[in-house]
Amino acid sequence: MRGLAVFLCLLLCHCASSVDRIANTGVEVIHFGSGGGFTGETVGYTLNANGALSKNGEPIGRLCAERTLAYFKQAKDFSQYQFKHPGNIYNFIEITSSGTSNRIVWSANSEGIHKDIINLHKQLLLETNLIYEEDQ
Repeated sequence: MRGLAVFLCLLLCHCASSVDRIANTGVEVIHFGSGGGFTGETVGYTLNANGALSKNGEPIGRLCAERTLAYFKQAKDFSQYQFKHPGNIYNFIEITSSGTSNRIVWSANSEGIHKDIINLHKQLLLETNLIYEEDQ
């Protein structure tokens, strides 16, 4: 019984430290997705600091604190990055920090977009696909 109490205490301390570190990034929300094309439809996902993930405003799952922290750390590096070159079909990441949003938009043909932005977008989309696969 004592071992269980120690384990729970360590687990809670670890979770609390991850939550604190997420807050320390300054990033509040990451909104990402794609849009355009013939219909002009936009599909947007939102990752909140508590790990809640939604698609077009509807909850779809939750990421653990460690994964959320990793994405928020990456996003922090681009909270001031400027790139707005949409094409007919475009991708976007919008990073909200200290109440201010920075929207980064690019198309497949965009030149000059930082490769880490593209990688972050791909990783986030992969997370949404993994959540969908778990539900089915």
